Amino acid sequence: MTVQQFQLREVERAICDLLTEQELGVLSTVRGDGSPSASVMSFAGDGSAVYCHTFGYTRKSEDLRRDPRVAYTLAHLPGQGKNGSLATRMVQMSGRAAFVDDPSEIDRAVALCAKQFYWLADERRRAGFERDAREGRLAFFRIRPLQALWNDNRTGAAWRVLVNFSPEGQVAGLEPYGPVLP
Repeated sequence: MTVQQFQLREVERAICDLLTEQELGVLSTVRGDGSPSASVMSFAGDGSAVYCHTFGYTRKSEDLRRDPRVAYTLAHLPGQGKNGSLATRMVQMSGRAAFVDDPSEIDRAVALCAKQFYWLADERRRAGFERDAREGRLAFFRIRPLQALWNDNRTGAAWRVLVNFSPEGQVAGLEPYGPVLP
C-alpha cells in the first residue's frame, strides 16, 4: 500500500497549526561548556516561528545570549492513549533564537501569548504578564526555524519528512527521512 505524501504547503500549514494549537514543548539550549540543556517552555506560534519568554536572569537567557542555536519539540498527543496514536503529530525543530527588544514586537508576542495560553484569560495574570514584558522582567525571544523533522501519523504510522526553511521562515523544501517504504 502506498502512503499518501503531504505536499510542501500542506506540511507548512500543518506545522503552523501545531505551533498555535500546542502550548507546551521542550526547548534545548547549549550551555557554556557545550553540553545540552532542556527546559519545558510555553511556545506561541507566529507562522513557522515561535515566541517564548523567560526571566532575564535564567540559565536559558544566559545560554541564548551566548549561543542562539536551539532545538525544540512540540507534539499533539491525542487523549485516547494508544488508541489515538494514529492522530499523533509532532515537530522537532532546530533554529536560531533572538531576543526581542522592539516594543511593538514585544506587544505582538504578548498578544500571541494571550490568544494562545489559557492561563492568560485571567485578567490579573494577563496584566502582570503584560507589565513584566513591558518593564523588561520577562525576556521574549523569537525562534526562526532552520530545519525540522515533521512526524504525522495521520498520513501513515511513523510517517516523517525533513523540512527545510528559507531565511524568511517559509518551508523551502521537503526531503525523505529514513527508508522509503512501498
